[in-house]
Amino acid sequence: MNYPYFSLFGITAFLLFAARFFNRWRRKAGTRFRKSVWGFSLGLALVLAVGSGVLGGYVTWLVHRGQPEDLQTALFRGIDYTRRATRTPRPMVIHVVSIDLKTPGVRFLVTPGDPVDGRAIRAQKTSAFLKKSGAQLAINGNYFFPFRSNSPFDYFPHDGDGVDLCGIAASCGEVYSKREWVEGTLYISEKNEVSFDEPIGPVYNAIAGNGFLTRGGVVSPTIPASEPYPRAAIGLTKDRARLLLFIIDGKQPGYSEGATLTELAQVMLEAGAHDGVRLDEGGSCALAAEDGAGGAKLLNVPVNHRIPFTERVVANHLGVFAERMR
Repeated sequence: MNYPYFSLFGITAFLLFAARFFNRWRRKAGTRFRKSVWGFSLGLALVLAVGSGVLGGYVTWLVHRGQPEDLQTALFRGIDYTRRATRTPRPMVIHVVSIDLKTPGVRFLVTPGDPVDGRAIRAQKTSAFLKKSGAQLAINGNYFFPFRSNSPFDYFPHDGDGVDLCGIAASCGEVYSKREWVEGTLYISEKNEVSFDEPIGPVYNAIAGNGFLTRGGVVSPTIPASEPYPRAAIGLTKDRARLLLFIIDGKQPGYSEGATLTELAQVMLEAGAHDGVRLDEGGSCALAAEDGAGGAKLLNVPVNHRIPFTERVVANHLGVFAERMR
């Protein structure tokens, strides 16, 4: 496992070099000055040693942490959540949310357009959107641009930066992106009627997926070949009664190494997704829920810049409102 930003070997080498350097300096300096330098170097070495130990423990836990227990629970009225861990064909942690479209109180919101710097929307984290909107659940949405992720110090967008979206995006009747894109746009009417590619009535809420993964109850024949990767998707049951949200964590060896697109499609079929599309993926994958205290908790483990538990700033999101369990 290669964590480019955490190198225990580098820290150890630095400690040895520092100790040797200060020891030579101590021999050449005067007595009083030697003592002060030696005390400083000893304190510095102690701080670095403690930091190295803490960092080493964190990296060890990160690489060798066990998978979570399987879980099935009702998050809110009409919203059920399932988490499943498997080690076949590789370690994967799978998250599935099932939303009953007929449950009173259930409604949806796509992030509204918010133009900035000549672009369609201000980027923000999925958890930040959830808290700002007051929704009970949220998942990341459209692919977007411009985008780069070279390192924790060289990336775009930052929070609040303007971005444009790939495909259609609409919020509460306002269509704020009409860009041509691939098939697989999700439409949700004001009455929670869900469809793909063609809206039922006027366009109300819309998010563009990146092609179909399941179509007509089978794996789509147009799925491209792919490697295991963090994945996000959204699907609809055959009777159009339930909307299904999917995330498979990835880039975390031993914990969850991601899925191919065909594997994700199979997971979707098993959960009942008659039709389903691929959402933005990789470090963008985030599934957030209200924590009961006005904040947000992440149900999955996102990976940004290959650092687990770090959430990426993305373009838009799908929020779900529902009544709390009593």
